[in-house]
Amino acid sequence: MIDTNCYKWLVGFLDLAKATDVDDAKWEPFQRQFLNDENTLAIYNKSRQIAWSWTAAGKSLYRASQLGRKSLFLSINLNEAKQKLTYSREIMRALLPQANLPKIEVDNATEIAFSNGGRIVSLPSKPPRGYPKYDIYADEFAHVGDDQNIYKGMLPVISKGGNLAMGSSPMGASGVFYDIFSQDRQPYPGYRRISIPWWTVYAFCKDVPTAIAEAPKLTTAQRVERFGRDRIKLIYSSMLLEDFQQEYECLFVDEVTAWITWDEIKRAQRPDPYFCIISQNEGNDISDALRAIGNLQREIGKKAEKAFALGMDVGRTNNATEIFLLGVSGSGDYSLRLAITLNNTSFELQEEVLHKIMRFIPLVGGLIDKNGIGMQLAEKMETGWPQLMQGAQFTQPSKIVWATNAKMVFQKGLVRLPAERALAGQIHSIKKIITSSNNVVYDTARNEKHHADKWWALALALYVAVNAGNMSMQEKSAPIFKGGIPPVQGSQL
Repeated sequence: MIDTNCYKWLVGFLDLAKATDVDDAKWEPFQRQFLNDENTLAIYNKSRQIAWSWTAAGKSLYRASQLGRKSLFLSINLNEAKQKLTYSREIMRALLPQANLPKIEVDNATEIAFSNGGRIVSLPSKPPRGYPKYDIYADEFAHVGDDQNIYKGMLPVISKGGNLAMGSSPMGASGVFYDIFSQDRQPYPGYRRISIPWWTVYAFCKDVPTAIAEAPKLTTAQRVERFGRDRIKLIYSSMLLEDFQQEYECLFVDEVTAWITWDEIKRAQRPDPYFCIISQNEGNDISDALRAIGNLQREIGKKAEKAFALGMDVGRTNNATEIFLLGVSGSGDYSLRLAITLNNTSFELQEEVLHKIMRFIPLVGGLIDKNGIGMQLAEKMETGWPQLMQGAQFTQPSKIVWATNAKMVFQKGLVRLPAERALAGQIHSIKKIITSSNNVVYDTARNEKHHADKWWALALALYVAVNAGNMSMQEKSAPIFKGGIPPVQGSQL
């Protein structure tokens, strides 16, 4: 391989340990290949967490600062877009003086521009307009919504110059990324195709040269045992096989058993900017959850709807508690506006979060998991708001009702979700399983990652939203169902 000036510049002038905050960091084989790649069209099917985005940031920085070229990053959401420029700044701080960086004239949340005309722009994924002759880096493209229109908008950008590099871990056997890489439906002859599974990366693999030759002939279990470093072995033991294969081994998982397909999930995902508050809370610190509820209240009737449906899946230690609020619109669609995760939080504080929702957010109704540990919490809410809140027994018959209702709403295109990988993964993890006694079960395998808590909170909220239908607004009170919420008990289904 003949090294380009881009590769030579980064290897020669970058303090890699300082840039990555990893003392024994080394350049990976795929990074040399990527930095040397001058192909007009390239697509990288890659493992998670290999630093592809970081490497793309380094390549764009070289081209902008040394050649005066312009680059456009497209990411799955605004936070991811900002991260690309953070990578660029980290790399700049770790460059030796001999790197000869020009003066920076613009440095903000979405752009870095140099005095020589070079520019790096980073935006959430949407169909780009303008940006002639820009190099485009489409990051995690398999996971963006509206991928057809975004792809249609990307190609004209490079009509008179520039390159397009698309990198992603897979998201099922569907979508533009899958079509281009697999060419199952039609040929895409102009693309260079590169796979980067975990065993080709020194950070994950103990013997990359041998693994490149021998790992593809082994099963996943065999190659993890033989070549995986301790952390990869731990991750493999803590994931479903097909999840590990998709996230780390570049496998496009078949959709045969998934209840909600990747296509249906992607159709529901909204590109940034999309108003949805994601609140993560650990232990007994619920300040972020309380703050998030206040933020939603301030946006009622503005960025958010005027009425909401609540779904809550209760957990304590093994699984997190998830509280989802869906905005119920007059046009008949349902938008996720608030998702609160309470991990290892006491029931007293979970109740405090619910009480604030009840005081400040207008609800059409809510369903709360009342199985096992959730029973007391659900009964308290039923007693306090008897016309508004109801406990939900998690039985197989009731799960069938909730899963079927959710499927219908997804298929009709009425769900609006943020482009969040964890949420999408849990939704897709639900399988329709036919048991040996010919019973239908909708569930996911219990593992150390999750038990589809986000999915069930969403399914409960969707059931409330759909069945709210005709609601009455009583003066000086929250909106309630006409006649109340029909009981959701396994014995009555």
